[in-house]
Amino acid sequence: MQGVDMFNFQDVMGDYYGYKPSDDAGKASKRTFQANMVQSSFDTQLAMMQAEQAQRYDLDTRLQTANLELSNQKSLMKDTFSYGTQKMGMEFDLQSKFATQMHGFDLEKMGYAGEIQQDQTRLEGKENRLNLGEQGRQTRFNIGAQGTEDRAGMVTQGGVDLKKIGASGTEQRASIGAQGDVDISKIGAGGEQDRKTIQAQGVIDVSKIGAQGEVDLSKIGATGTEQRKGIQEQGKADIGKIGAQGAVDIDKINVAGKQERETMGEKTRQTAKDRTNQYSFANQLAAR
Repeated sequence: MQGVDMFNFQDVMGDYYGYKPSDDAGKASKRTFQANMVQSSFDTQLAMMQAEQAQRYDLDTRLQTANLELSNQKSLMKDTFSYGTQKMGMEFDLQSKFATQMHGFDLEKMGYAGEIQQDQTRLEGKENRLNLGEQGRQTRFNIGAQGTEDRAGMVTQGGVDLKKIGASGTEQRASIGAQGDVDISKIGAGGEQDRKTIQAQGVIDVSKIGAQGEVDLSKIGATGTEQRKGIQEQGKADIGKIGAQGAVDIDKINVAGKQERETMGEKTRQTAKDRTNQYSFANQLAAR
């Protein structure tokens, strides 16, 4: 649907352009319109030229501003780097100087501390030697006094012990003599009773051994006969089992061999089939 010209501008403009007045007022009116049109077009062209020029000036100004800002930034960064490097160098120099001074102070302090420690060690050593000498003298005096007292006590104790040993030995010898007489009497009586008991026990043991020997011989004969029979029967049974097991094993070996031959034949046929398929596939690829 075309747009509708509500004001009929096209017709009005065509009518005005086609209007050719003959009177002065009409000519003046049309000249005025013409002048206004030229003035408006001139103003528009001038405004466009001014805007274009203003835009060009604005772009140049922005470019120069960016260049100035970039130059200032580079200069600032260069100065900052230079100042920072100089600052770090000065800090390093100051720290090195401070560390050197502190090292000297530490060495002096350690030297003073070493001298003080040496003086203190010498003084302590002298005092310790004096204390050890005094302690040694006191120890020797104590040992001498203790030895005198110990020797006196040992002499006294030795006399008492000798008296005790003499009295105890006399009593022990008397007790041993009496006890010996009693033990000899006990041994004689006990030996007589033991001999009689051994003789009686020997007669009984001989009788038992003879009877037991006859019984054992009978048992051995009967056991040997039974064992021989059992061995013979077991041998027959084992021979039968071996024969039966051998037949079963032969059947198993035959069945296993047959299965293995069939399996190997199937594998051989499958391998030949795979090779044929591979050969055919290779020929098809070559043909392509």
